[in-house]
Amino acid sequence: LSVIVAENTNAIVTDAALQAIHKFMVYGHVHLHSFNAAAAMSNIGHSVAQCKFDAASEGEAEVVYMKSLEVLVECLRCPAGPLLTDDAVCAMVTQCYAVRSRPNISKLLRRHADNSLLQMVLVVFARLSPDTNAGGSAEISLEWGADAKRVRLPSQPAETPSTNHVPYGVNTMHRVLTFLVKLMDQTRSGAHMETLELGCRLIRTAFETAGSRIGGVPSLVQVIQDDLCKRVLQNSQIKSLSILSLTLRIVYDLFNAVKEHLRVQLEVFFTSIHMRIGESEASLYEEKELVFESLVEFCNDSSLIVGLYRNYDCEVSSTNLFEDLCKFLARSAVPHHSTEDPDARSEEKQGSINRLHVLSLEGILAMLHSLARRFARDMDDEEKDGEEAKAIELNSEDSKKIAQNRKKKQELRRAAQRFNAQGYKSFSFIQSLGLLENAEDVTEICRFLRSTPGLDKKKIGELLGNSKPLPQKIMK
Repeated sequence: LSVIVAENTNAIVTDAALQAIHKFMVYGHVHLHSFNAAAAMSNIGHSVAQCKFDAASEGEAEVVYMKSLEVLVECLRCPAGPLLTDDAVCAMVTQCYAVRSRPNISKLLRRHADNSLLQMVLVVFARLSPDTNAGGSAEISLEWGADAKRVRLPSQPAETPSTNHVPYGVNTMHRVLTFLVKLMDQTRSGAHMETLELGCRLIRTAFETAGSRIGGVPSLVQVIQDDLCKRVLQNSQIKSLSILSLTLRIVYDLFNAVKEHLRVQLEVFFTSIHMRIGESEASLYEEKELVFESLVEFCNDSSLIVGLYRNYDCEVSSTNLFEDLCKFLARSAVPHHSTEDPDARSEEKQGSINRLHVLSLEGILAMLHSLARRFARDMDDEEKDGEEAKAIELNSEDSKKIAQNRKKKQELRRAAQRFNAQGYKSFSFIQSLGLLENAEDVTEICRFLRSTPGLDKKKIGELLGNSKPLPQKIMK
């Protein structure tokens, strides 16, 4: 280890030292129950992350860097890898990124460094998996809603002789996730398209590895809710098909992993990414194709489709996301009969059926099929499992609550439309809907103006500025 961190050591000697350390890892000479294993692992991780040497040529240097990356990955995923500290793991990840960011390196070394980063992220976030530790256990939430249960993290590895040693865990995941989100920041100085793409791929690897268990860690959820969602929206506006494709995949991963924590954000994703690109005339045909393929994938998920209706269309404070999605797909499935733009490419010619129309129809059919799978019960199918049939039925109390919320939301929409058209003259009609107990009660009117979605702010201003008695009472 002293040879590895010595500045004036020849590259050949440093490479030999790295090979020796690599063999120690591969052959399992350092394991969980080795004497002083925790300190040894942390020393190896920090030393290799600070590897220094004197190379005679760029090719000689790249050989050493490549071997150091192999040692870092093997150090993390070997049997004693869980003994590494938070600082050691973060130093290893930082060094791996520093190698791939060096100027004038070969494509081979950059690809090798990218692959090493991917493997490190996979190992780190696999710590949330209940299968990574023999004695681990986890309570995993698969329900979408306010009553979703939290995840209990797997138990830590067995005690080692270093009782004061704290193995890496949630703190490392938080720091690594924050680092990956920064890679997706296009406003960062020195940001390149290649770096943005790498950040997106690594974020996808983290979500694919941790799955829904990531939603049980508050610190990770905080990063996802704030920074990650912001970067996803920013990157969806970049004119790059590869970035857009990865962004759409991240949105899908967010739905699968942490949808119960991202009610508002997911609504914004649908309206500001999928529908915006799908309806915009400025969007490229290929961009729209990616968006519709993503929507078809969403529509094939029965729990998601039901969740959209239940958590958005049947919630008073949310938009009718399921209804808007259905209308969007229905509009997109119908060719527009027009002879304009004769120079348009064949796939986009108006009045002809192209792949976008086919994908829209696939989305509608997938949605219907998902609803049928979720609710329909074939009474003639004797092989159908009774418990499965019972599990997919809506609870009667839930059904009543959903129906009541839906009815109230429709009444609020009618009330908002009438108010936007007639102003304070609409209060009698609003009272007939049961939304106001007394059309002359100032307190009731103030509550209505404050809590009803969809009201025109200009109309509210006109009401408050009116000189008639009722508006003046409201102002007081």
